[in-house]
Amino acid sequence: GYIESSTRKQWYQRRVRGVSKGQSPTSCCAPAQWTISGTEKTNFGVVSHYIAYDSVKQFVRWDRKGYIESSTSVLYLSLYSFYPQAVEYVVDITTKTCLPYGPDGFVEWCFGKGSAMQYAFNMTIGGSQNINWVGTGSPTMNWVSDPNCFPVYFQSTDSTTLFYSPSLGVNPNNWVLPTYCNASTEAIPRSAKSPMSLLFQKYFGAN
Repeated sequence: GYIESSTRKQWYQRRVRGVSKGQSPTSCCAPAQWTISGTEKTNFGVVSHYIAYDSVKQFVRWDRKGYIESSTSVLYLSLYSFYPQAVEYVVDITTKTCLPYGPDGFVEWCFGKGSAMQYAFNMTIGGSQNINWVGTGSPTMNWVSDPNCFPVYFQSTDSTTLFYSPSLGVNPNNWVLPTYCNASTEAIPRSAKSPMSLLFQKYFGAN
C-alpha cells in the first residue's frame, strides 16, 4: 500500500471528542455541519484536501491542492456546490478562473444502509473504536470512520487518503466565492457528471 503501517496506526488513533454517540454500528451519517482536512497519496503524488459540508443548507466545498491530474504539475482547485441554487463553481486558485456548472443531486455523507459503502466490522486500535466499511461496487474501496461517522481513512485501488482535524460547524466564510467569480453567470450546459459528483463517485462509489 501507499501508507506505512506505523503511520496508518497513528492515523487510526485520531478521533473526535465531545460529540454524542449512539448511532447504529452498521449504519451512520456524519453530523449535519462540519469541516475536515485530508492528505491523499496517488500514483501522481500527494494531494491536500479540505472539505466543508453542510447538509442543512446543502452546501459543499471541496478544495484540492497537489498532483491531481499528473505528476509534473500542481493544481489548486476549489469546488463550491450550492445545491438549492442549482449551481456549482470550479475555481482554479492559481489562474484565478471560475467556471460555473450545474450540480448533480446532493449526496448525504453516510455509510451503511442506502449507501454503496456497507458495514464490514468494528476495529479497535490504540484504545479507539473505529468502523470499517467496504464498497459494494467496482473499483474496490474501503473506508474507516470513527463512531460519529467522521471519515478517518480511505483506500481504493489507486489512492489512499488520511482525514484529520475534523470540526463541528462551518464558518460562513467557507461559502464566500473569490471576487473574480461572477455569481450571476449562467451554469455551463454539460452532459457528464459535475466535478463534485465525480469526487463523490470516487470516494463513495456509484450511489
